[in-house]
Amino acid sequence: MRRTAALLLVLVLAACGLGDEPAPEPGLPEGVTVSLDQARSDMATRRVLARVSNGGARPLVVRELLVQLPRWDADGVYEGPATVPPGGSLNLAVEAPAGTCGEGVDARVELLVEGDDQPVSGRATDRFGAIERLLDRDCADALLTVEARPPRLEGREIVLPLVLQAPEEAVTVGAVAGTVLLDLAPGEDGRLDQRLAAGDGLAREVRLVPARCDAHVVAEDKVGTLLPLEVTTRHGTVTTFLRPTEPVKGRVLDLVVRLCGIGGGDDPLLDD
Repeated sequence: MRRTAALLLVLVLAACGLGDEPAPEPGLPEGVTVSLDQARSDMATRRVLARVSNGGARPLVVRELLVQLPRWDADGVYEGPATVPPGGSLNLAVEAPAGTCGEGVDARVELLVEGDDQPVSGRATDRFGAIERLLDRDCADALLTVEARPPRLEGREIVLPLVLQAPEEAVTVGAVAGTVLLDLAPGEDGRLDQRLAAGDGLAREVRLVPARCDAHVVAEDKVGTLLPLEVTTRHGTVTTFLRPTEPVKGRVLDLVVRLCGIGGGDDPLLDD
């Protein structure tokens, strides 16, 4: 099988304070459990973590792991090997396929482990609900397309044009929120509050300002340009994200640097 994801080199001991491990799942090796999660820093990507916990007395060598969800159009695949020590846990990264609308998660995993010729399978828990939120965002993204156009600077505010369309069925667009990098500008409440019928579109602008002005937040930013957006479909209400293209994201970061005066010795946001 093709290699679709690399091992996330994080070894987590069972006593790290992340909460109780799931109960052992019939079908998996004795003492082995698998839970799924998505880190905040991975929300800009499709990476999902399959946390394999080994409650057995011997090392567990995972040669391959498949994550299977009815709402995914393919399996998520990890190809090893990776060794999970006795009493330990290991996060294996898989690329999440596109999700569809629906209810629940109902995740299963299939493991091929060292010493066995045939794979074993069992349920995987959505430990913190992150996978269901990912699936619900996928549903919203399928029913509402959002394009962020290149931003412009007006005074001390970043003006971000948005074009939204509902290609298949009616949706209601709620509010845009700020992030660790970007705040809504004074007087901007972020509310779009528009119901779009199937085929309808909406063009709006959102006014933003830097939420903080240190060089690290720009240089290390991963999700600061992912503006939360509330969307309501017939499947419910979910918070998804405005996902700018790389050129638009780069322009937003350039404007934040300019407004903050990073590298120039002056901070225009602190001027009287």
